[in-house]
Amino acid sequence: MKKTIALILALCMLLSFASCGAKTETAKTQEPAKTEAPADTKEDAKTETPAEPAKTEAAEPEKTTVTVVDSTGREVEVPKNPQRIVAGWGVKNYICMNINDLIVNEITDKFCLSLDPDLANGGSIKRDGNTTAEAIAELDPDVVVLKWNSKLIPQLEALGIPVLGLSIEDEAEMKHAIEMFGLAFGREDRAKEILDYYDTLTAKAEELTKDIPESEKKTAIFLGQYVGSTAPDTTLQGLAIEQAGGINPAADFGRGELWAQGGMEKVMEWDPEYIFMANHLTSRDYTLESTIEDPANQDLTAVKNGHVYESPCEIDLWMYPTLSIKLGVLWMIHTMYPERLSDAELESIVLEFYKTIYGMDVTREQLGF
Repeated sequence: MKKTIALILALCMLLSFASCGAKTETAKTQEPAKTEAPADTKEDAKTETPAEPAKTEAAEPEKTTVTVVDSTGREVEVPKNPQRIVAGWGVKNYICMNINDLIVNEITDKFCLSLDPDLANGGSIKRDGNTTAEAIAELDPDVVVLKWNSKLIPQLEALGIPVLGLSIEDEAEMKHAIEMFGLAFGREDRAKEILDYYDTLTAKAEELTKDIPESEKKTAIFLGQYVGSTAPDTTLQGLAIEQAGGINPAADFGRGELWAQGGMEKVMEWDPEYIFMANHLTSRDYTLESTIEDPANQDLTAVKNGHVYESPCEIDLWMYPTLSIKLGVLWMIHTMYPERLSDAELESIVLEFYKTIYGMDVTREQLGF
């Protein structure tokens, strides 16, 4: 009996455990599984609004002109890379920019024609022997170069034609002109090349003369366009004497004038050791011979010692406001201080100059110096 009761109790306990296990499993399967939302949808409330496309500004049209400041300080709007240039004055100062094929008017300068004979075939800017605005306008130029004080400048401006006024009477104007033409003609690299070489020649002159004792410096003057006219140190010619290691007694006489009019009486008073002048390529009312042979000049130290000189080159002006003025400085050094710059070295520099600046392969004989 006891065994029967024990067996019944054991079965009841097993049934109870089975029922509890079933309830527990049912509870587990009825609770919904917790699933995590994808990373990009976790925070729907924080979903970012797509960024607005960047606003692009309309590109400005490329400028077709360039602003150039001429020798008078005027701001001139010139077409970029002009194709038609009227060289109305001072062509030797910018023919070195490699613009021969852009010049549309007839060129009569002999030096320029020796570089390019075709320059003689351009159109005329003259009517009845005078340069006129109408004749220039007929050549349809993009830009015109005239002397800084030309009366044609306002006339051409009224016609809508850009005009660059040119002045080259001192070192600053010389350098400004080269920069001006480089910008106006789209030849800025060439302008830098020319200016760098110009500065090299300046440095050469400084090196040759830097240690000349003041007591050993020669006195010298440069005669101008008229008898007894001289170059003050505000002109390239007057400055050249100082750059050549000389003392210019006319330096402060008529400062600011192109040619100071002191007359031969003033020259007698200064009585320089050396007298320099331009050559036959310029217009003068005297000559080398008349200066030397004039009885009134026989007491001048320069005349007595045979130290009166013309600029030596037959086809170019070394003592004139062009890039060649640097050759004039070096020639003066050779003339006054031959022990500092030999004839052979001067010749080498001269031939290099014409090759570098004008692309000319020339001999000393062709240059005539």
